Amino acid sequence: MRVSSAARSARRADVGVRTVDGPDPRVLSGVGVLISISIEPTGNTTCDKWVIAVPESATELLTELFRYRRLDPSVPLCTDTGFSCCVGVHLPKLLPRVNDGNPVELILPAFPAKSPSPRKVLGTLPDLAEERALRYLQRVCDRLAETYPPGVRLIICSDGLVFSDVVGVRDADVTAYGRELRHIIKECDLHSLSLFDLSDAFGGTSYESMRRRLSVEYAETLQIVRKKIRSEPAATRMYNGIHRFLVEDLAGVRPDWSRSRLRSVCRERAYELIQRSNAWGRLIAERFPGALRLSIHPQHPHDDKIGIRLADGASDVWITPWHSVALVDATDAGHHRLVHRHEAERLGGRLVYHDGRPNHFALEVGAPGTEDLATAREPHHGLVTGGVTGQDVPGD
Repeated sequence: MRVSSAARSARRADVGVRTVDGPDPRVLSGVGVLISISIEPTGNTTCDKWVIAVPESATELLTELFRYRRLDPSVPLCTDTGFSCCVGVHLPKLLPRVNDGNPVELILPAFPAKSPSPRKVLGTLPDLAEERALRYLQRVCDRLAETYPPGVRLIICSDGLVFSDVVGVRDADVTAYGRELRHIIKECDLHSLSLFDLSDAFGGTSYESMRRRLSVEYAETLQIVRKKIRSEPAATRMYNGIHRFLVEDLAGVRPDWSRSRLRSVCRERAYELIQRSNAWGRLIAERFPGALRLSIHPQHPHDDKIGIRLADGASDVWITPWHSVALVDATDAGHHRLVHRHEAERLGGRLVYHDGRPNHFALEVGAPGTEDLATAREPHHGLVTGGVTGQDVPGD
């Protein structure tokens, strides 16, 4: 293995940066090595390694975080048994925090607003689906704190106001959704979690003005977005997934429209949603420059984003708490899965209320869907019982 003078200097400082030529160069520190990684549009990667020392706490923290990551199934698994290529891409952001003994920041664009489709959700406000996901994320943070005692802070960068007009959700509903998320975080003592949204970034102006400012300052042109979607497989997969859920949402709102009309209308909306979502990603990267970037979507193992699950055993890549309801096994309130509302009703789920609002569906013993829950069970970890003991509203 080669050891360059740059690597020898880096070894003394416990971190090193080395510039390289080539497509999309990323200069990284790794587990005992200095790594330069290039990820090609096809998903193939090339790694060049040099010996370097890295604090053990940094690699242990990332290794623990990788237990919860979601990998893109369309790309080859990483063959580096030491995880050096996987870990290395994140160390330039992580090491300054670890070397100073400070909490590590994580940012996650997620929890925008409830889907407008009544076929998918119970209403406009968060329910048990969101509560369980937030509790799960707090458990992940707790596990990371066991590995790295200074702990982590997970900032949920709620992007509902970024594209609410594109997906057909009222700004007032997005605002109420975010307010209720903050209430859940406080009431459940999810102390590692916090919320950041477009109002925090551009407060004091109208929602439309904030969206215009975001587009002007951070967005690529739609022409560039379309070109990437045509030429990059990962971008194509993202577009297809977003187009699919936009069609599903709009079909729930406009059941009188034909499938071809739904697909045509949502085609342009998908481009615009991706344009704004990418702009939001640039804004939060600028606001939180030292934070590790998480994503709800599966990622390449060497990408600078880390795909993260929102529940143990989640199998559907695209279903999220805000596009679904929680279907709970009545024999054990700790076991649940996310399904669309119409599916919960088809399976014979009983609607359960909490604090006077629809909260989730419960499957009684022997109901048709009970057996399927065994394949999607979420472990208790001592934290998942709150908010489940709702009561049926008489007459409903």
